[in-house]
Amino acid sequence: MMRKNLTLILIFIGIFAGTIWVGAAKSAQPGSEQRLLLISFDGFRWDYFDKCATPNFDRIIANGVKAKSLIPVFPSLTFPNHFSIVTGLYPENHGIISNYMFDPELGAYFSLRDENALTNGIWWGGEPIWITAEKQGVRAATFFWVGSEAEIGGVRPSIVKKYDGHFSNKTRVDSVLAWLDYPEKKRPQLMTLYFSFIDHIGHAFGPDSEEIVAAVGEADSLIGLLYDGIQQQAQQKRPNLVVVSDHGMAEINESDVIVIDDYIDLAEVEYADWYVISTVLPKAGKTEKLYTQLKDAHPHLHVYKKNEVPARFHFRNHRRIHPLVLIADPGWSVMTQKKYERFRAGSRSVGGAHGYDNLEKDMHGIFLAVGPAIKKNVQIPAFQNIQIYNAMNHILGTKPAKNDGNLDSLRLIFK
Repeated sequence: MMRKNLTLILIFIGIFAGTIWVGAAKSAQPGSEQRLLLISFDGFRWDYFDKCATPNFDRIIANGVKAKSLIPVFPSLTFPNHFSIVTGLYPENHGIISNYMFDPELGAYFSLRDENALTNGIWWGGEPIWITAEKQGVRAATFFWVGSEAEIGGVRPSIVKKYDGHFSNKTRVDSVLAWLDYPEKKRPQLMTLYFSFIDHIGHAFGPDSEEIVAAVGEADSLIGLLYDGIQQQAQQKRPNLVVVSDHGMAEINESDVIVIDDYIDLAEVEYADWYVISTVLPKAGKTEKLYTQLKDAHPHLHVYKKNEVPARFHFRNHRRIHPLVLIADPGWSVMTQKKYERFRAGSRSVGGAHGYDNLEKDMHGIFLAVGPAIKKNVQIPAFQNIQIYNAMNHILGTKPAKNDGNLDSLRLIFK
């Protein structure tokens, strides 16, 4: 009875604090030495290691774990995948189903460039790892990670760096290494770091370009700086290092474009973000007409009603997924006539894109891990990125929130 009353008191206090705690949160082990640094190289395809010499990545692989590839969630886009990595949820369950969205219930638009949306917790479902950590007494610091600028469930990371593309890559590395020298009470146990340049170059020049080769070399140098900086720290300060990417990249060119205006009247569409994956909100009474016009419109375009999207995509059960879902074949793009004209007017006829079927190998990313908790020189099969959330909780000693993954495929990487 006394225990029951104590539980009721804690719930009552939690409500007034702006957070409801479901059950008793398990605290991380006091004085735990296990720290974690999660790094993302946006758009780093699984086979980019073969593009050039990567001596620093090779050091990590020799001293840690490398997966054959990292399978993204569908759609293989930046925001959905970065948030799936840190929540262990499919996009239909955390709500970030694209980089650009319209929520019919909120009557609001989301854009990766809209600061108001990025900082508004109403868009972000699930519980990212930094919130899980903070709720259990583990101090977290984020440097440019998708979702980290928003207050989620009334909680924020202890340290948040808002995205600013003007920060040089070296400054990012130096800033994270400086966190390791903070006084013990302020030193974060969980850290995240994000780099965007490989994705930008892949879009602009394509995945098989000389520019990508140079970008991979730069990424290797940055990893070298980080790894050396970590090794110079006292043993108890050294974090486990997990290196991932959100997706890969496929080559596109101006000849393989589906101009959507050729098949439907855009005036009958309320909202769509036309790309290689598009969810289409028709105007009232136009859904069946648009579906009929589009379903056999082009041999490289697959059109589904929302409830008929293949189950393996886990892409049906959210209001931000609109009634029609369009998926192009790899290498193909969906554009309006205006966008296509801009693309053709550009200085390059070849570029890169992602968002395609997540089982396509060109969409796969990378997973590496090294550190005190990780076995050495281990190769593992490809696995889906929703499994990483549970592995990070295992390292930190925290109890994961409800998620779509499990620890089975990564249990063998730990000492």
